Amino acid sequence: MLTMDEPDHTRLRGIVDEAFRRRAILDMEPRILAIADELAGELFAEGSPADLVYELTRNLELRDWLAEDWSRANLAIEEFLRFTSPVQFTKPRFVRKDVDLGGVRVNKGEKIMAMLAAANMDPAANEHPERLDLERSPNRHLAFGTGIHFCLGHQLARIEGRCALQALFRRWPKLEMAVADSQIRWRERPGLRAIASLPVLVRSCNP
Repeated sequence: MLTMDEPDHTRLRGIVDEAFRRRAILDMEPRILAIADELAGELFAEGSPADLVYELTRNLELRDWLAEDWSRANLAIEEFLRFTSPVQFTKPRFVRKDVDLGGVRVNKGEKIMAMLAAANMDPAANEHPERLDLERSPNRHLAFGTGIHFCLGHQLARIEGRCALQALFRRWPKLEMAVADSQIRWRERPGLRAIASLPVLVRSCNP
């Protein structure tokens, strides 16, 4: 579906859309949270430090701020989506007609790729975009794309993110990075922003 235009896109999306509607995803939340709780409990099963991904371990003040009130989680999730967008750019597209984009001439037939990560760091959309602000509202980001190709699983991704954070930091409220920022390894895959390895440990807290 990512590479299809109308009318084929609407036809195919209509087949699967019902399964991803908000009410269907909300019904999954208890099971998602149960899985997250189980995984959080097993985090240090093979010893410490453990390997993790998920920005809060780099900023302990934000970690504690979120843990104080989990009703803040939805705001935090939107900011994580903006600030650490997993998908960095769209699939290639072909220009259908000559057009000017921000003063740059783009000709019919040329291949282009929209940089979602750049849009999420646009100061015209969000004030001080370089700052991780878990209370940012409104939060204008394109982590899930836009238009007819807006991510089908956005509701599921948001709930999974919230459940993961909640389970992890309720179980391990003093979780911290076990290495310096300079030792963080990123996956070498164009288009996707993901950490390859992030050792974490728990300080001043009995599991």
